[in-house]
Amino acid sequence: MRSILFTVSSDGTVTPTAPQYAGVQGEHRATVVQFALPEALQGDGYGHRVEYVDGMGAFDTTALLPVADGAVSVALPAAWTAAGGQAVVRLVISRLADGEEQQTCYTVDAPVFFRSRAQGGCQIEQTMQHGLSELIDRTETCLLYTSDAADEARS
Repeated sequence: MRSILFTVSSDGTVTPTAPQYAGVQGEHRATVVQFALPEALQGDGYGHRVEYVDGMGAFDTTALLPVADGAVSVALPAAWTAAGGQAVVRLVISRLADGEEQQTCYTVDAPVFFRSRAQGGCQIEQTMQHGLSELIDRTETCLLYTSDAADEARS
């Protein structure tokens, strides 16, 4: 597993500013992106989540994430890495009160990039196909059990 560390300053800037290598297109949870936070942004009054925008413009966000050891971390899922190319991982810090978002305080962009699957070799493709075959097999098994149970219920 690889890890990318972005450091957030109290003025909302992030370093490094250059796009960071985040792996191969289609990898699942092989890269963890961490945002090291200044102490002032780690308090109970803040909610932290991570947004993702890929090179095709697709958008996703996490639920609120805990601060652990002064950082917020997210493992990049396959849905986020699927498009490959360049992307932005964005830390959103909001001020929360009584479970409501009062203010979005910081939105910090962290650029990342992925090699295309063709450049990365076939290992990830074989892993994905293996997982798909397993899913199809399990689905067929469940269908057989469901069919048998329906036949017994009719009898």
